[in-house]
Amino acid sequence: MDQYWKEADTFKRSALAETCLEHKIRMKPPAQTQRVTVWSRPLLGWHRINTDASCNPSDGSSKCGGILRNHEEEWIMGFHKYIDICSVLEAKLWGASIGMKMAWELGFTKSRWN
Repeated sequence: MDQYWKEADTFKRSALAETCLEHKIRMKPPAQTQRVTVWSRPLLGWHRINTDASCNPSDGSSKCGGILRNHEEEWIMGFHKYIDICSVLEAKLWGASIGMKMAWELGFTKSRWN
């Protein structure tokens, strides 16, 4: 799946470059940015729900997924879902909703979503 998104990104960049050449617009190379994400463990007796979502700009199809971990950083359960056509914000909300429902159905009443 990663390869699909890399190819889609390359296609978008080449299409943008072609448009810039047609209109004689200068285009800067993409800036290299790094983002450090740190997972913080929940308190004893609590569970953490981490979710993410994506939206394909060419057809609007969206997906979400997530995992549930305990205070010892152990993986409890995960999920993924194809949502159909919606915005990335709606897909993120779907992920939060599914993750919280999953935790509740497993009996984890002390859960925090990120």
